[in-house]
Amino acid sequence: MRRREPADGRRGSSLAGLQIVNTRSRRQAGALDDCLAERGAVSIPYPCIEIVSPADLAPLETAVAQLADQAYDWVVFTSANAARAVSDVVRRRGAVSSLVDERATRVAAVGPGTAAAVQRLLGLPVALRSPVHTAEALAAELIAHGARRPLIPAAERAREALPRLLGEAGVDATVVTAYRTVTGAGGANLPLLLRSGTIDAIAFTSPSTVEGLAGRFAEEGGDWSLLASVCIGCIGPVTAEAARARGLEVAVEPRDYTINGLVGELESYFNSRIDRARQSGRRIP
Repeated sequence: MRRREPADGRRGSSLAGLQIVNTRSRRQAGALDDCLAERGAVSIPYPCIEIVSPADLAPLETAVAQLADQAYDWVVFTSANAARAVSDVVRRRGAVSSLVDERATRVAAVGPGTAAAVQRLLGLPVALRSPVHTAEALAAELIAHGARRPLIPAAERAREALPRLLGEAGVDATVVTAYRTVTGAGGANLPLLLRSGTIDAIAFTSPSTVEGLAGRFAEEGGDWSLLASVCIGCIGPVTAEAARARGLEVAVEPRDYTINGLVGELESYFNSRIDRARQSGRRIP
């Protein structure tokens, strides 16, 4: 951990001056960048994913039209990307106000970030948000609320946990591809920065960011073993599982599966390192 002077001179946080890799897409990187900057950390851009439209938009367009016709009793958003994809279709249809009749169709979301995106992009009130921000918890909540025929706009090749659990409970869920995740590009030269020892941590916010880094890093000639020398932070258990499957040792996994939770846990991790250095009499980096 080579501590550098924060760009704005701020001190106080254990993250001040540290360089932390942001693996989110360019479109979504801002929230993590801002949260790190508030603590004086240097956010290093390395987009491991980008979000693009499905090859065939017709199924999503049909599902949105059926949603407006009250064909579903719930519409379930598992990511802000899904909300944005539906919003794009709605704007093209020019019928935002008639998307959902709240008396017939309710809205569910995983986590506060997704709920906020639904409200901001679609103007819809979120009737259900699971207390634990996982598909498994949301499935249990939907079942408890008597869902019968929910619509789930999701990523291509998304996790099957939510529709599987709903199906096992007799719920007739319709899953439609709303977007695709592809490998990102641009940003910093991460292989070079790791070789120079200037990276302190890498933050992963989804399993796709882990897979995207694995693919991109290999293509760019990176030395995978160097990842063992930095702190690996994952936003939640599903992302952590993907990282461990790639042989990474996860040092940070917050109980609050949000950007704020992840950055807060990174701060606690580096606080602990500083405390251990003080107790051992070593120089604090």
